Order: sequence, then C-alpha cells, then structure tokens
Amino acid sequence: MDTIVDYVFPYLDSSDIEWYEEYKQNAIKNNISISENNLRIQSYENLQYLLRCIAENIPWIRTIHMIVERPSQVPKWLDTSKVHIVYHSDIIPKEYLPTYNSQTIEMFLHNINGLSEYFIYGNDDVFPISYCSFNDFFDPIKITLKKIKSPKVNTWEMTLKHNSELIGLDDIYRTNHSLSPMLKSNIIEVFSKYESEILNSCTMFRDYEKNYNQYLFLCYYKMSHEIQKGHSSKCYTIPNKLNKVKASIINPHYKVICLNDTEEESNSKLDYMHEINQVFFERFPYKCKYEIGYDGGLEQDAINSEGTKQKVQEKKVNGFNIIIKRIWRDIKGKMAGCF
Repeated sequence: MDTIVDYVFPYLDSSDIEWYEEYKQNAIKNNISISENNLRIQSYENLQYLLRCIAENIPWIRTIHMIVERPSQVPKWLDTSKVHIVYHSDIIPKEYLPTYNSQTIEMFLHNINGLSEYFIYGNDDVFPISYCSFNDFFDPIKITLKKIKSPKVNTWEMTLKHNSELIGLDDIYRTNHSLSPMLKSNIIEVFSKYESEILNSCTMFRDYEKNYNQYLFLCYYKMSHEIQKGHSSKCYTIPNKLNKVKASIINPHYKVICLNDTEEESNSKLDYMHEINQVFFERFPYKCKYEIGYDGGLEQDAINSEGTKQKVQEKKVNGFNIIIKRIWRDIKGKMAGCF
C-alpha cells in the first residue's frame, strides 16, 4: 500500500493521582460535579488490548499518535519508540488548557507533529476487532452518517446540531461510535474557515450547548465530496449485553466494536469490564510491537487483566502452529473485507 495512514486516539488514565488532584481542583472551581464527571473519565485498564487490536487488525498503520495530558499518563510498559506521545500542550494553545474535554482536543488534531494526510481517529474505547483494510476507510471516505430529526436536549446530539449549524448543513447527522477516517487538509480547511467559532467553543469540561466534535469535519467534507457507507461496527453500552460483547471479541461479526461508557452510575461496571478484559486476554494474550518486551511472539510474558504474569511458552517446536493460526486469521479477515 502506497498511501501513508496514521492512527490517532486520546488516552486518559484516571488512576493517575497527580492528574486527578489537578482535575478535582478544576472541577470544584467550575462547579462540576466530581461524582458525576468521574463516571465519564473512568478508565478500565484495557489500553494494551486496544494496541494489540491495532497491531493485529490494522497492521498497515504507519504511526500511532496517542494524545495524553502529561508524562505521568504514559504507561511504563508502553514502547514510546513505537508510539508517538502527543501532549495536550503540543497541539492546544495554552489559553485552552487544561482541558478534560475530548471534544476540545478534537478541534486541534491537525496540529499533531508529523501527522499524515490520511489518518484514522478513534477514542480509547473503540477497538478494531477484525481485520480492516485501507478500503474500509478511504478512497473514497467511508463512514456511515445517519440523519436525526431532533437532537435530544443536554446530550451529545446537541453537539451534532451545532456542527450542522456552523457549516450551514440543513440536516443533522450522527454516526455509530466507531473509527473515523480523516484527512488533515480537510480539518485545516474547516479550522481556517471557522477559527473564531471553533476557538470560542472550546471548554475545559464538556458543554453540550457550546462544543463541536470530530464529526464537524466529516459533515463539512460530505458537503462537497462523496462519502460511502462505512465499515461494520457495533456500539455496546457498559454494563449491558455482557455475553454479546464477549462473543463479539472471541468470534467477531463486526470490524469494530465500541465499549461506550455513560454518566449513569452503576456498581456493576468494574465487574463487567473485568470480565471483558479477561476475554480480551483470551483473544489477545501476547504483547504486541507497541509494548516493551515484545519479541515477535515466540516467547514472552503474557499479562492478564489482573496484571499478573503468566509465562507463555511458545517455543519454536510448537510456535509454527501458532503462527499458522495467526496467518489464517488474517487471511479470513482480508477475505471478509472483500464481500
């Protein structure tokens, strides 16, 4: 494949005490309910599985750009020679920092140093669970946009309404919460044309009455370019449909799945995600090239969802069978993408 494609996602580790103390102080200053907002920023210790999904199912990605707020947010096991760490301060003007709002971050993606023209953007709860080809996303842009008649008040649908109002689009569009194909030049064009409005929309915490989001750029692109139906995806809301989520990981019928958290409080979320992480571990037990200690998969320490090491012996005597299984899985994924 000749076209260079990067992968971009923002990441948050809510267990980082240094980060949390500053976040808590700013929440109090801005009259933000910490208990309610904590439900939105909860992290579930599955970053390694996202990276393993990317390594196995989008292996043609050139560079992963992971956006974080500060160095303490970067896991010690991450191989930063393979993953480009992008700090908020690298791309967002200081007058809009700090921010705890992913929609503010999305307005400045084009400022990432070295970002390719073509890139895939997703949140850290979106997992490419089956093999994805370049043509699942690009040439032309492929994403499923669905019209909505009237956005629900005080929800993210209001942000979609703001997107359409800004660019003069009559209809309001939403998408499945999945991976978005992006063109850097398109984002730069939108930002240049509506810079004042975009900057005025940037907030420290999410504000449904002011914010735009990533789909602003895709809706603008749709006004003058062809967009085709996108890859198959499924969004599950934590903590619902546990068995279906497990099945979607072990024997996937979709290209991409999302494990979407909500602001609703539930004591079962952590238990739910613990079970999901165990299933992720069954499907992706081995370190990938983005993790320190990766040795190509022949002999390495697999880390389960409880953080304990399990020595996985994949000696050359039986490593051949494992490699063949992986090749066959890739072939099946590529064949599925042809139909």
